[in-house]
Amino acid sequence: MPIQFTCAAFVTMTREKTINPLEYFALHALTVRGLEQIDVGFNNTVWLTDEYALRVSRGDQVDHRKEVRLALHALSLGIRTSRPMFWAEEYSIWQRVRGSHATPPQPRQVWEALLDDLELWHANPPSPAPRLEDWVQTPFPWDRSPSPPGIWHADPGLLRNDFAMQLEETERKRIADLFKPRRLERLHFLHGDAFSANIIVDDGRYAGLIDWGNAQWHALEREYAWLEDDALGIALTRHDFDLELLYGLRLELLLFVGSLGRVTLGDVRRVLECVG
Repeated sequence: MPIQFTCAAFVTMTREKTINPLEYFALHALTVRGLEQIDVGFNNTVWLTDEYALRVSRGDQVDHRKEVRLALHALSLGIRTSRPMFWAEEYSIWQRVRGSHATPPQPRQVWEALLDDLELWHANPPSPAPRLEDWVQTPFPWDRSPSPPGIWHADPGLLRNDFAMQLEETERKRIADLFKPRRLERLHFLHGDAFSANIIVDDGRYAGLIDWGNAQWHALEREYAWLEDDALGIALTRHDFDLELLYGLRLELLLFVGSLGRVTLGDVRRVLECVG
């Protein structure tokens, strides 16, 4: 029986367009056994089958071809990640890494293996580093005002969202201190999004790191600020970080995802306890 592309169960409406995943799989003669839509990512709508992952951009912020180039570079280094199969301007199809998301807690060896892959990536960037005096931070994954060249500064608007306003005034003041502009000393090319939804484990073992859409040049602390707590704890034993920059970056992330209901005030307060 031919695939019926009007199958309503798999059609997704977005503000920009209607997405029917069956059309993308049929275009490349791929099976759709086990097809399901999953709720991950800010800028892509994602479907999984037993063998493949389809990512379709919701707007114009995603560069699928760039992600493919980065994934191929990672694979050439021996980093465990998804292999791109087909791609175009608005979508990409990837061979799935077998396993499930690394929802904490996980065995220590999972985080150790992840850190090994990240360190291999940092040591072998896909392009030469820009000059610090030319670097400006990307607004992705949320809109933010541009920073002066060579300077990191947090998004001050995050301290005024409904989530942040539930903190004590003294807590917001301490965060504001950590959010002050800081001149970076060195840039590294980062994966940029190494949290549990992008880390795959299989039967208690690390299977790979996926989704290269947030890869960017930034301070090394930016990479580790987005890790799960247990992974960050191990990373702190491996690297000599600028802790105020590290925790400022972590708090910036927490205030953003807190506004979406994905973390609690307790998560923010645990970070504040680390910096005093």
